Amino acid sequence: IEPSQSATQIAIKKGFKVKNGYFQNEKIPENSYDLVIISQTLEHMDDPLFTLNKVRKILKKGGFVLIGVPNFGSFSAKILRKNWYYIIPTEHKWHFSPKSLKKLVIKAGFQPIEYRTASGIFDYEYPLQEIWSSFIGLKKRFLSEFFTVIPSYILTIINQGTSLVL
Repeated sequence: IEPSQSATQIAIKKGFKVKNGYFQNEKIPENSYDLVIISQTLEHMDDPLFTLNKVRKILKKGGFVLIGVPNFGSFSAKILRKNWYYIIPTEHKWHFSPKSLKKLVIKAGFQPIEYRTASGIFDYEYPLQEIWSSFIGLKKRFLSEFFTVIPSYILTIINQGTSLVL
């Protein structure tokens, strides 16, 4: 379920089964999914608890939810404070740290299994592939990714990365 009309069309053209709309408004049969992924969206929702309660209902017994959000407990958030680049009042209605996200998912009836954080290119599944593709694609992000490899790696290793996945 994707709220962006253009993103929905692109996904459909690529062969994905996508419905344009808002998760909160969609009628979804209970016990119908093994996995629900909420990636970089929970912080935009008016009522994250409502969303997670709905997710719990549509998951089959033993199902999983994977949540990805900006990490308000990250080293960069602590250092940059009000200047942290994920402080976007017009878009981000909520900010989550590992502790607050864990409390929220427990309140919604989930049992957290693990969480991890990542920064920079380590937020990608294949970091070296990302840095190579940004280099050969002449992407502006290449230089920042290249020069922040070591600090990003350290922050990822010590679980203080900018992205949080539970």
